[in-house]
Amino acid sequence: MNECKDIKYELLFNSPFIIASSVIDSGNYDMVSVLSNGVPYIPGSSIRGRIKAAIRQHCVENDKTYKVSFDEYNHICDAQKTGKGKFCENIKKSCPLCRIFGIPGSEITRGYDFSGAYINETNEELFEKINKNSPEAIYQKRTRNKINPLLKRSEEDALFTAGMVDLPLPFEGNIIEIASYNKNVDDKIKKIDRVLILLAMRLVTNIGGNRNRGSGQCRFNPLDKDWEVDINTHIEIWKSKRNIINENIQKTSCRSN
Repeated sequence: MNECKDIKYELLFNSPFIIASSVIDSGNYDMVSVLSNGVPYIPGSSIRGRIKAAIRQHCVENDKTYKVSFDEYNHICDAQKTGKGKFCENIKKSCPLCRIFGIPGSEITRGYDFSGAYINETNEELFEKINKNSPEAIYQKRTRNKINPLLKRSEEDALFTAGMVDLPLPFEGNIIEIASYNKNVDDKIKKIDRVLILLAMRLVTNIGGNRNRGSGQCRFNPLDKDWEVDINTHIEIWKSKRNIINENIQKTSCRSN
């Protein structure tokens, strides 16, 4: 078993964001983003969800290529692809989503834990100073109608205000490789999974609520010095195999004609 390789990263927002919380009627706002000791942070579940969605989209779109590019066990199982059918049953013969994120109640446990992303201690002190002297510099007030979940339309006389975090400070987080995954999964497959996570981080461009309104625009910056090389190598392999598949399809089409 090799030493577990965690993925450290910075997360920087380019537009105000809000991560839904249970905090309501907070000062000047009906809702504010989730806080940790009074400081905004990004929960690990939010990061995990966005990265999982990006990996699923990438792999599903290129499912046929993945079977050829790496090995037969890097397709996406039906349950992960469509929400129907069976999940993978063996960690050594499972798809990337089952390996990385696990299956509740099965022997396939998650391969990685996703920590929350927090402002580092130095910037946290700066945040507290700004928030104490001028909280309006941290939060943007957004007002909109509440939506009736049954009728799926705005309710009358039901305005509420959200405190959107507008903070040009980097958040820092960690994606932690679990020891049992490191022990039981082949090194070649572990490398593929790691690259998929790195690639997904680059594909994620927003997090949080109101994404369709331009909120939560962000960029992950992995702190691994070799991450760009790993991603580019992965993409070149994928492109090469994709071209081979397309050529074979064209040859088959010409023969049938």
